[in-house]
Amino acid sequence: MLDKPCVFFNLNGYYDAMKAMLDTMVSHDFLEAETAAKFLFTDDFSEI
Repeated sequence: MLDKPCVFFNLNGYYDAMKAMLDTMVSHDFLEAETAAKFLFTDDFSEI
């Protein structure tokens, strides 16, 4: 079980497809939105 956030450093959009996959999983009720919200994406290293 994931109880802490997981941060992806999304340099040059590298993880855009993963974020889209998580959004699709939520929209098809395969993943709860609360769980998907624990995956954070940023292209600003100072936010990590």
